[in-house]
Parts: sequence; structure tokens; C-alpha cells
Amino acid sequence: MTRWGIIKRLALVTFVLFLATNWVAFFDIQGGSFSQRLLDFRVFGYTAQEAEMFARSLSFEEKGAYREVYLILDYVFIGFFGALLYALSQTIPTRRTPVILLGVIVAFVVLDICENLMVSQFVGGQFALAGVAGWVTLSKFVAVALVAVILLLTWRKKGFS
Repeated sequence: MTRWGIIKRLALVTFVLFLATNWVAFFDIQGGSFSQRLLDFRVFGYTAQEAEMFARSLSFEEKGAYREVYLILDYVFIGFFGALLYALSQTIPTRRTPVILLGVIVAFVVLDICENLMVSQFVGGQFALAGVAGWVTLSKFVAVALVAVILLLTWRKKGFS
């Protein structure tokens, strides 16, 4: 299978997982409402008070859906999205992938996993890291944006391989 064939398959699986996590988040956790977005989707982060308010507003069933369905899907999504970003980084026509790009991809994966661990603590009623979690979420989105910018600039300058 070619490199682009692998990337297409990774992209398809990642997209399906993205849709599945959003489906669970919207219908099983948010009750079909946009007024209470899941913390993971707040691009600009959130405050400790918002994290606590969100977690306390969840019903027992919504907390179960978060822990038993959403988190599992999200961890699998993180793995596939990280693999997709890595595969895309391998399309840069150089002998070695830029270290900074690999570092930012790893940073995204680590930040997203840390975010999940913190939010699952909130859902369990522990808010010790609530002040940090919003920054972790913001940093996760910044890392993905950096990967996109680095890839686009490198592809523009050097093309694809």
C-alpha cells in the first residue's frame, strides 16, 4: 500500500471516530443542546468555575456516557489522529522529518490525553486541576494549528513526496 493510501485510510478512520465522539457528546452527554458544550471542544479553553459547573450539571447517565463511551472513543481518536499527523509529516520530501514538527505532534497527543484525564476527574467530582485544564485544552488546539501551519508552509516550499 502506498503512503497516500495509508494516509487516506487513517483520515477516513479518524473522521469516523471524530463523528462518533461528536455524536456521543451531542446526544448522550449534552442532551442535544449546544448551550453546554463538552469541555474538550472549547477551543479557547475554560475557567475552573466553568469546568466545575459543567461537571456538576451532568446527570448520572451523562457521566456514565462520558466515562464508558466518550472517553474510549476519544482515546482511540487521539491515537488515530496522532498517527495521521505523523503520516502527513512523512510526506515532506526531506531525509528527516523536522524535529520541531514531530515534537508538536507528540505535544498534541500528550496534551489531549492529559486533558481527558483531568476532565474525567471533574466528572468524578475532583476539581484540583480545574485551573490548569482550560490551558491544556487551549494548548492542544494551538499544537494542532502549529502542525497544520508547519505542514502547509513546508509543502508550499518543498512540495509533497
